[in-house]
Amino acid sequence: MVDHYESSDLDHGFSWYVIHVASGSESKVSDEVKSRLERVGRLDALKNVSVPRQKVVMVRRGERVEVNEVLFPGYVFVELAMDTDVASAIQSIPRVMRILGADDQSDHIKALSDEAAKAVNSYVHGAGESVARVHTLHSYQEGDVVRIKEGPFSEMEGDVEYVDRQKEKLKVSVPIFGRHTPVDLHFSQVEKVVS
Repeated sequence: MVDHYESSDLDHGFSWYVIHVASGSESKVSDEVKSRLERVGRLDALKNVSVPRQKVVMVRRGERVEVNEVLFPGYVFVELAMDTDVASAIQSIPRVMRILGADDQSDHIKALSDEAAKAVNSYVHGAGESVARVHTLHSYQEGDVVRIKEGPFSEMEGDVEYVDRQKEKLKVSVPIFGRHTPVDLHFSQVEKVVS
């Protein structure tokens, strides 16, 4: 999925550029690029504004939720015919840090290479859809007390002995028949006990 604006006009001289923006403001800036260029009478220089996104499954409070996550946080991709007026209009947008490839000594702004442009184009037109992955919004630490939500030890509480953040797994010490037994569990199988 991609937030983007696409012009129906096909013209030569358009290249892909990358705008570095404040993280979290990608959608606002992409909307503002179109508005700002329209206000200065240069909408004809814009072909595409894009914020590539990917679907991600997250676990929030034990529930799986599908969200659209920005694929490149802090960046907006634009396909346009760049000149000094267009560059000035874009750089004056709030929360725009700079246009990547801009040379401080001259007014020249370097477009993306053909290879990079093809990769951006594949995301813009859907070929770059990525496989959904699961994230949890929990931060477990050694010593935390957790309640097991599923499996043979369901509803039992135990102490976290080890956290593997990459695999999103925990080793939890659970009292079974009067002895503490280590059990390997996925983040989604437990919940933190709030005292």
